Amino acid sequence: KIRRGEDPVIIQGDGLAVRDFAYCGDIAKGILQVLSVIPMPSLVNLGGNAPHTIKEVVDVLMSFYPFRAIYTGGQVGYSQRVLDIGKARKSANYNPQTTLEEGLRKTWRWYLESIID
Repeated sequence: KIRRGEDPVIIQGDGLAVRDFAYCGDIAKGILQVLSVIPMPSLVNLGGNAPHTIKEVVDVLMSFYPFRAIYTGGQVGYSQRVLDIGKARKSANYNPQTTLEEGLRKTWRWYLESIID
């Protein structure tokens, strides 16, 4: 929607829902770390380094790719969905390092370089 230039971009909800965002490079590294120390089969959560609201994500995107957004209001889905990465931290020393802004910038750059019109 952003790249297509929709104006405004309509975002479902009030933007206050909290989610766990993780950069793919951190997850890939975490998978290797976990596989090297935790016997299979075992369930281990890998996630980001901090929960963020949808509004925070939108604001970060707006900081490097300006667009207008309108929230529809109200709650959509669960108000909070955050993974507990304690087992991965303790057992495999998993510690995601990529900030929300850095991850979004890298992902946006990759997306723009990869799209085929």
